[in-house]
Amino acid sequence: MPGIKLILKLWDYRKSARKSARRYSTGTYVFYIVGASRARSHLDGAPRSLRLNVKMSFARKGSPEERRIVMAGISKTNKTTEANGPLTGRVALVTGGSRGIGRAIAIKLAGLGAAVAICGRDAEKLRATANELQALAEKSFWQTADVTRVGDVEKLVSDTEKQLGPIGILVNNAGIGLFGPAQEKKEEEWDRVLNTNAKSVFLVSRAVVPAMIRQGQGDIINISSLAGRNTFAGGGLYCASKWAVQGLSGCMAEDLRDYGIRVSVICPGSVATEFSGRGTKDASKALQADDVAHAVAAMVTQRAGSFMSEIHLRPLRKS
Repeated sequence: MPGIKLILKLWDYRKSARKSARRYSTGTYVFYIVGASRARSHLDGAPRSLRLNVKMSFARKGSPEERRIVMAGISKTNKTTEANGPLTGRVALVTGGSRGIGRAIAIKLAGLGAAVAICGRDAEKLRATANELQALAEKSFWQTADVTRVGDVEKLVSDTEKQLGPIGILVNNAGIGLFGPAQEKKEEEWDRVLNTNAKSVFLVSRAVVPAMIRQGQGDIINISSLAGRNTFAGGGLYCASKWAVQGLSGCMAEDLRDYGIRVSVICPGSVATEFSGRGTKDASKALQADDVAHAVAAMVTQRAGSFMSEIHLRPLRKS
């Protein structure tokens, strides 16, 4: 059986002054297949990363006993692994995707092979999250948008489809919280909470559903809250918005299931993010953003023909 002999390396990464360069190599490596008796000594001297973690393409050269192998450096093949994930070929849009739960969800979906688009209002934070996505996904996209405005939503969906293709996964995650006795709140505060938490779910879902119907499948996951199942003092505006999400989601699930579109809800308890406002409670016992992302991953990878209509997430230990 033939072996492999190294005959050319563009640069010696072990002699580089840069730490990252010493660990990973880039460029092209050229090998020739030679007799097995000569191969072992040549291959044993090659870097482990080169022997085990490179992508090879074969091109015939010369006689049947001699072939040329072109090997791309590790930095060019990391994304290939993710491209073979269960969501390969699907396009996901995550609203409120620049930080916290939305960021964790976007990274999780990209890691499963999806092309991911994110939106939000903070361009700087969106750009930072987009840079992380680029390291995982073959394609990603970000755009500032106010998902309470019809014009912004229509442009977001149109631009996402132009860049990535038809949206097959939508995660309505954008949300805010204002707390205190309802009688002390202003009309503007009511509008802000209800528009962000509930109206946006309606607007963005309405915009992506036509493409999902054409595809004959889709997943819409609405991030609600246990506050959409319970009430508490000072939670009037927030609970009202999340109860609205629960009702809208249930009705949409019935409206769309015959089209192959699954509409689901995730109801987390307190999550340790900037949003949570947990005050003096023990944040170490709170849910983490990755817990919610894991639930989203479970929903979108569920066997076709079934769906999880609702997931309740609670911390294991009470704070």
